[in-house]
Amino acid sequence: GSGASNCTICVAGTYSGTGASSCTSCAAGKYSDDEADACKNCDAGTVSGSGASNCTTCLAGTYSGTAASSCTSCDAGKYSTAGSDSCSACNTGSDDTVGLSSVAGSAECDNCEKGYYRDGDTCEKCGDDGVDCDSMSEL
Repeated sequence: GSGASNCTICVAGTYSGTGASSCTSCAAGKYSDDEADACKNCDAGTVSGSGASNCTTCLAGTYSGTAASSCTSCDAGKYSTAGSDSCSACNTGSDDTVGLSSVAGSAECDNCEKGYYRDGDTCEKCGDDGVDCDSMSEL
């Protein structure tokens, strides 16, 4: 014989190092293309299960760090857009965000904190302009 050995081409989602006799699945949070000698980390804001050929974007209202296997829901009072690596606070302290809030896993801040009421796109403090929030229904 010529001494040549048969090489196995590793498919996307698997890899093999030099001299390896078989392909190994990428771990969750990683991915690979065809014929890879290593798996790559999923970018922040994307995730994968084991043996993945690509990473999936986290939905709005969730986030992930680098090499994550699952997206995490934003806490109440925070929000995120799709593919985020973190959640942002609804109430940043600026005039147009005071009183804004959200339920957990929100893509936007569409609730008002306790003691505030909805007025168009903003939340206004109860008691201002003579508005009594106790007589209003909860949003």
